[in-house]
Amino acid sequence: MDMLKEKKVYTWAIGALMAAAATSAQAAYTVEITGGDPMDFGRVILHANPSMTATVTKSGGGSGSYSVGGFDSGITVDNPNVNGGSGATNDLTVTLVDNASGSGSLGAKSWTVDITSDGAGNTDLAVNATVIDNRVITAAPVSFGKVLVGADKTVAGVSLSSTAAHSVATDVQLQAAGGSDTDANGTFTLGAGSAVTFDGTTTSTTRSLTGSFNASGVYTTVASGISGATASVESLTGEALQDVAITYSADVYEAASLSYNNSGMIAAGGSIQITNAAASGDQRAAARIVSVAMDGQSSGWNVVGTLVPNMTIAADNTISGTAGFNASGKLNGTYIGQVTVGLQHADQTIAGTAANDLGSATWMLQTTVTGISADNGFGQVRSGQDYQGFGLTRDSGDLTTVQLLGGVAGDDKDLTIDFADATHPWGVSDVVELTGTGSDLIVLQISYDPTNVVDESALMLGWFDTTLGYYVNAVYGNSDDGASAQRVIGAYDENEHFQLGYHGVDTVNDVVWAVIDHNSEFAAVPVPTPGALPAGLMMLCGMIARRRPRRGSK
Repeated sequence: MDMLKEKKVYTWAIGALMAAAATSAQAAYTVEITGGDPMDFGRVILHANPSMTATVTKSGGGSGSYSVGGFDSGITVDNPNVNGGSGATNDLTVTLVDNASGSGSLGAKSWTVDITSDGAGNTDLAVNATVIDNRVITAAPVSFGKVLVGADKTVAGVSLSSTAAHSVATDVQLQAAGGSDTDANGTFTLGAGSAVTFDGTTTSTTRSLTGSFNASGVYTTVASGISGATASVESLTGEALQDVAITYSADVYEAASLSYNNSGMIAAGGSIQITNAAASGDQRAAARIVSVAMDGQSSGWNVVGTLVPNMTIAADNTISGTAGFNASGKLNGTYIGQVTVGLQHADQTIAGTAANDLGSATWMLQTTVTGISADNGFGQVRSGQDYQGFGLTRDSGDLTTVQLLGGVAGDDKDLTIDFADATHPWGVSDVVELTGTGSDLIVLQISYDPTNVVDESALMLGWFDTTLGYYVNAVYGNSDDGASAQRVIGAYDENEHFQLGYHGVDTVNDVVWAVIDHNSEFAAVPVPTPGALPAGLMMLCGMIARRRPRRGSK
């Protein structure tokens, strides 16, 4: 019995000694943070989940584990409760959580991580962060007003602002070069200027804003943005540069789109039309007539109707005028007129418009006058136009008809034909004075009265030579003094006879003709052959012809 009691005492003593030894070992074990304390995340972008690591070192004579706690849901801590001997180190990773306690809300945040060993040593880890948002620079609302599709409209002095404090927003720089971006309606450009850093202290500046729209319509307070205009100052992890926010309004028009019926000649009485196309989108600008002008070779022509200055041509609308020609005092012949209409946008306050910005349109007009009988007449021939068809019949005297059968005007010409009586006894036609053809090669034909002619084949187209004082063959007044003279008995044939110096008499049609390059006074007279007509009488013819006032020669 005594022996059993001694054994129990001994066993208890051994257990007590072992327990004391274990307790002594635990008391010697501690933990401490040897790196990353305090843990300061600094400025963190809203909703970001950054991580940082602290180093936990075990010291003392024993081994064991540690635990972490004491923090809220704003952070998570990885790698707790790691066993190890004395001197062992462990990385303690802390991550911010995207919630209201963590990076999900703005402002300064702090947490304390309690690190507790299963021995005698405890320590704390301080964790800090300031949660901020990406800064947005906002432009004041801009009204571009009225503008044409594709035209640039610039509004100066647009206020740009960002009033968020440094403690809740990133610092960004508005770059000197500005920036440009495109949305569904067009392209918008922020003008250049001095670089400005928005950091909560500097909160505003001004720049120009240019808009160019790709479709017509009325745009009201449209929200958009311009990327590439800012640069990061802090280069924070997760930082995202934001578009410069813009809000704009505009009244955008398609440019007037005009078409004309000017592809061919417009006859007298014909319609001259201008059409402004319908809008392909929402709205098209109207056009306006600035001027309606005939050129200098359009004597006798006019336009009546709505084709007049200041007339507006709305979208999907046509206006017209009627070409008219007054043949009073004119020669028979083909008259070509030219009318030019100057145009511009009706509303010159629309950006992109300018005076005369729609240019001009030209119509060529043509009519042929026939059946005119008079003592004189006037006609206009355009450069490059054929003289054929111009002429006149006298309504008194010998009722002589004068015609131009060929030739092309070297430039714009003003023609006149004047008739006078042939007072000499051998006159078989009225005297014709032609001016205006200059040195152009022409074919002139004059009719004669055959009742007073014995031998029609002896007639010629005569020209009054003021130096000699009498009529001579019209070809002698040519630039070659008649060296190329070639007489033809018969009608003029344009395929054979259109050569300087050719001349003839057509006894079938009672006309004389000649290919000449001069003009002045002409008449049908006998050919001055030896014995056929004494020189004195020929001179007398000229003297008699000169009794009427001379009209000069050209």
